[in-house]
Amino acid sequence: MNVKASDTDLPGSDPEPVAHDSELQAEEAGTGAADTAPPDPRDGVLEGENTEAARMYRDRWLRSEAEMQNVRRRAQRDVEEARRFAEDRMLLVTIDHLDDFERALDAAKDAGAPESWTAGVELAARGM
Repeated sequence: MNVKASDTDLPGSDPEPVAHDSELQAEEAGTGAADTAPPDPRDGVLEGENTEAARMYRDRWLRSEAEMQNVRRRAQRDVEEARRFAEDRMLLVTIDHLDDFERALDAAKDAGAPESWTAGVELAARGM
């Protein structure tokens, strides 16, 4: 029975605190309301989907699944980015080598190198 403090106010007396039903049940059981622990999922409490604990665990599970999907996508994106970077780097190195071959051919022709040598360097440059 809940009694309002205004119903028991007498001059010179302090009103007693009103106890809630959950606190009364906890006192009868010998434990305080703050001493109650969350239900253990192994006790069969989670059989129904309507329990607060079931909703909490399901929410955590969904959040974990979403995080794992994000990690997978991020890892795949990082791998693709690394591959693109490697391809770009390889193309730049190849272009640098082709430029070097062209400079070598120009220098060889200006120096009067034999035609067979310049033809060989030209074939190597085309093969790249």
